[in-house]
Amino acid sequence: MGTVTITFVGICTHFVQVLEATIHRTLLVNAGGQNVIDGITIPPHFASMTISPTVDFPEQQTISLMGQNVGVTNGVGRVFYEESFFRTIPGLAAQMAGIDALSEPANEQGWPAVASVFTTLSGTFSACLLGGKAAQATLVIETSDPNVKLNLSPLPGNPPGAVTGVYELVSPATVVISNSAPMEDPATARAHFLLHYLLAAQFPNAPQIPLTLEGVTCQSPGTDSVGCSDATYP
Repeated sequence: MGTVTITFVGICTHFVQVLEATIHRTLLVNAGGQNVIDGITIPPHFASMTISPTVDFPEQQTISLMGQNVGVTNGVGRVFYEESFFRTIPGLAAQMAGIDALSEPANEQGWPAVASVFTTLSGTFSACLLGGKAAQATLVIETSDPNVKLNLSPLPGNPPGAVTGVYELVSPATVVISNSAPMEDPATARAHFLLHYLLAAQFPNAPQIPLTLEGVTCQSPGTDSVGCSDATYP
């Protein structure tokens, strides 16, 4: 069997309904343009995926995500969640508790509303804090084959030039799925969290940002802002 470790960096929204879920989806909102939310200008965020060497290419590659479904097709087992995932990743409904009801997600939309959808039926999720501030989820999947088969298929509205196909990664493999801004202005970086709410069918009147997050600090260096953090929906 092979293994792949997938990390989710930046504005990655995890859809978790129950602990015994048979499927886990992670949406990356398309925030490639400049957004103004609550009077705050949020710089463009770009979705991408960096993969470790494949059987055909000996170096890592970075792929732009602009209208693709992503998934590991030869994973085994079911989805599990370590305690750190729910303790660390902020939930949008919890942020809005007592302020405004979080609407149902408009999560069936394709490009250009959504940059990418990652779907898995297997693997173990955990989480830590990048730089002690921004939540980052990690997923470890074991595969039925020695190598890891990663599939990219088109979302509805998939634009010309978007990369699709199957990549066979050499195990142990790594994948980094990111939705972040190239540069963060410390004065407005916390507001980046508001991008998660763009996935709601109705944007809340008073969207909330977590002041602090709890959890262990990731071993890798990271951002100083809670803004470019993963979140769960609801």
